[in-house]
Amino acid sequence: IRALEASKHVLCEKPLATTASEARAMFLTARRYGMTLVEGFPYRAQPQSQKLKSLLDDGAIGQVQTMQAAIGFTLSDASDIRLDPSLGGGVLMDAGTYPVSLVRLVAGERPRRVHAFVRWHRSGVDQSLIASLEHAGGLLAQISCSVSTSGHRQALIAGTAGTIQTTFQNSPPLERPAVLHLRRGVSPDAAYETVEVPALNGFRAEAESFGSLISRGDSHWTGVTPDESVDIMVTLEAILESARRERAVDIVE
Repeated sequence: IRALEASKHVLCEKPLATTASEARAMFLTARRYGMTLVEGFPYRAQPQSQKLKSLLDDGAIGQVQTMQAAIGFTLSDASDIRLDPSLGGGVLMDAGTYPVSLVRLVAGERPRRVHAFVRWHRSGVDQSLIASLEHAGGLLAQISCSVSTSGHRQALIAGTAGTIQTTFQNSPPLERPAVLHLRRGVSPDAAYETVEVPALNGFRAEAESFGSLISRGDSHWTGVTPDESVDIMVTLEAILESARRERAVDIVE
């Protein structure tokens, strides 16, 4: 907010804030001062993510019915700030922002109901978490995130006419193309097509997209919109509430 008040455009690392009300206050300040504020998810600048969106928009797998998006790694340093509850720590607010944002991309809307299951770290933050998300448009999604597993980052999206399997990395290995595995039709025996796209340094691609956004306008930004960012934050809050209360939570706002 201080940067926006100082007439600086802002590309803010995810998560944008720790509450939806904070996120709304940030965007309100951006509008008040005529500045641009966007949230950084480098994987969204990848051709892989843009191709995924294009395939879904073109109906390559029909109407999406279910999806799973998972991310995990091992965090062994007990002093890491991501394990500090006073600093918004926890796996959901760090790694979990990625699958939640991917679900928002696919669904095109925030969920109306979430139900989370969690394993807590001794510091008091969430260490491993799985959540189910129900959307008004019909999508049923599940996200998982953990800081106590081997590294993984992948998604499975299933529609009425096919499936897509994909990673959603910030920066895939640059020595080979990034790929999506597309299977058309309803037969489980149908062969997968391998769709290859260039692999970019996601942080550079995101920074270049941000520069184009400032100089050329909204259509040149490959990342999340302000509305998406608020929806993502609302969803993260609801998932954490569900985890703490050990029951499903409706999102009514």
